[in-house]
Amino acid sequence: MQDIDVHLALAKVAVRPIDGPGQPLNALPAEPASGWTVEQEFRISGLANRYRMADDAELAVVIDGGHPYTTRLLVRRPADPLRFNGTVVVEWLNVSAGQDLDFVYAATRELIVRAGYAWVGVSAQRVGVECLVAWNPQRYAGLSVAAPLDDPDNGAPLDPAQAFTGAAGGDVLCWDICSHVAMVLRRDAAALLGAPTVARLLAAGESQSAFRLSRYFNAMQPALGLYDGYLLYDRGGPQALRTDLTAKLIAMGSEFFAEYAGTAPPDTANQRWWDLAGAAHVSFAEMAGYIDPQVQRDGVQQLHGRAASLTEVLAQGCSSDAPPLWSRVPNGDLMKAALQALTRWITFGVAPPSAPRLQLSKGGDPVRLLRDAEGRALGGVRFAAVEVPAAANIGVTDSPPRLAGHHLDFSAKEMTRRYLNKDRYVALVTAAVQVNLAQGFLLAEDAERVLREAREIRFER
Repeated sequence: MQDIDVHLALAKVAVRPIDGPGQPLNALPAEPASGWTVEQEFRISGLANRYRMADDAELAVVIDGGHPYTTRLLVRRPADPLRFNGTVVVEWLNVSAGQDLDFVYAATRELIVRAGYAWVGVSAQRVGVECLVAWNPQRYAGLSVAAPLDDPDNGAPLDPAQAFTGAAGGDVLCWDICSHVAMVLRRDAAALLGAPTVARLLAAGESQSAFRLSRYFNAMQPALGLYDGYLLYDRGGPQALRTDLTAKLIAMGSEFFAEYAGTAPPDTANQRWWDLAGAAHVSFAEMAGYIDPQVQRDGVQQLHGRAASLTEVLAQGCSSDAPPLWSRVPNGDLMKAALQALTRWITFGVAPPSAPRLQLSKGGDPVRLLRDAEGRALGGVRFAAVEVPAAANIGVTDSPPRLAGHHLDFSAKEMTRRYLNKDRYVALVTAAVQVNLAQGFLLAEDAERVLREAREIRFER
């Protein structure tokens, strides 16, 4: 066995544009504003190690090396290199739906474009890569991240399926792929990003991808130090994360994850854990405005012989009178605040605020969130959508799909009953927004949108 050393393999990592027929899977669902964003796809090939990760808190140990892989990078960057702010968000694409999905980009896309971030989506896992090849065999010919799965010492699978995390298993090269991407972004910044250098690299992932990055954080980051920060969407884990690393980390947690895995860990000198009251695993704004149009256009998900959105697929089996899926509490607003706070933390040493935890029942099985008389979860960051609601928002339900939660918009009559008139309602929303701004959990541009939306709510005349 050897110590971790992926640097020796870097000379053999090659990156070149993908120019096959068709457009990328996960291409932007709408044309970007003219002159603002360039979207390109690259093929990355190299030789990867296999690792043994016997303990969640210990460094990975190399078993062997020389395993070839070829996968894809999806790059979005400012069209004008002078707008690039020096920070790259490297998203480990989520494969829980059987295909790559860019949930972190969906949540943070307005800030990424507005502030000049570059974003790189990485197809790091077998399920996602196999879907690419099946979806467009010509464009993605030759992509593979397959390697022997058994530990030579005992024959046990190196990456077994995990019911708790939903992981399909069989991903033994993903760790070096994640490392190689970080290295080539610094080495080949001009070719990949149209910029001479990269100042900061942030690793990001949602749900299962956050779990993967948690293992990478514990087992690879201490030896390699390739990423400056980590942005985890819906918590990460489920194992405890090391607290002896200098890399900064912010993790956002939903109501779903609080009931799924319990209370978030304590904050540390370099880690912040932000729970959001009313939050589902993904919010309605991200699904309706980004993920669903993208998924339906690409056509990987099918229902009754036609392309379907992810929401339609998840809604199968729901009763006809069930409220619409997904909470309207805007996860993206907290994720954007987290991305900006993480960047400032790394760049200027300005530590982000700590957030209150969602409150959970003590004892009993299963553990449940504590709620007020209206069903609102207690604790956590509290946006206007919870404090001054225009809809009943639940982030986790007892019936499938639990992770989606639901919303039920209030009628004009109900809004009048609750708030008397629009002026009073807008004043209450304004007060809640000012609290969120002062706390550091909401950005000014998003505060303006929240107030604009409040003014558009209908009241009974």
